[in-house]
Amino acid sequence: MEQNLTDKEVYNKNFASFYNYVLTEQAREYGKYILNYARKNIKGNSVVDYMCGTGNLLKIFEKENWTTTGIDLSDDMLNVAKLQLTKTKLFTKDVTLEEREFKNCFNLAVSTADAVNHLSSIKDIENFFYNVYSSLKLNGLFIFDMNTELGARANCNYITLSTKDYLSVREGFYDDVHKMGYTRFQGAYRKNKSNDYVRYDSTIYNYIYPISQIVDVLQNVGFEIVCLKDGYSDKVYSKDHTERILFICKKENQKCHIKKKL
Repeated sequence: MEQNLTDKEVYNKNFASFYNYVLTEQAREYGKYILNYARKNIKGNSVVDYMCGTGNLLKIFEKENWTTTGIDLSDDMLNVAKLQLTKTKLFTKDVTLEEREFKNCFNLAVSTADAVNHLSSIKDIENFFYNVYSSLKLNGLFIFDMNTELGARANCNYITLSTKDYLSVREGFYDDVHKMGYTRFQGAYRKNKSNDYVRYDSTIYNYIYPISQIVDVLQNVGFEIVCLKDGYSDKVYSKDHTERILFICKKENQKCHIKKKL
């Protein structure tokens, strides 16, 4: 029997294919930066991408013969990832729930494209960091990015894009009271180069946290902060200028400093 979905659920499901078709350039840029950094700073070649989406960052590591794992809550995103990743193990999981499957498994953990901003409470972030810490081998690296409030405010714009294959309307907003940004994507795209188009309508939420609070949680879990960068660059994080902050952290002890509370 076909699943009975509402229009909104159908449009959100269609968004996964559009996301993979159009919104993946960032993932490729981030992947190249992280790969180059990892080659210089860690031993081993196993990587896990938390909240991996459609897996475009992992494609870069696959091509370099890394052992790759992807984790995401969205089956729709992972179904797209399965079409383009040939060696990666993919898992549908909530990254904030206690994880026992991946203890001391990976040399590198990543989470990019402000995925951590999608977590709606500092407790969820703490639980996620605990899982990442537990999944890393000793001296493993955790590299992730987050939007700052400056970045969320800069996202407040309206953009339309159109080609013969798709139409996209992108609207960005920021709620100053609740410190939350959100971006709505809606439009339609050509399906499999046919004359049929499918519609999508999806809203992505960004919860903005003080950077000092994120640093405190990382250190409380047990991570050493290697550096904070201004995005994927060699510049150092600046409170007054950085819109996307890149965290590079290291696991130097086997045990977490705190016990996760679910």
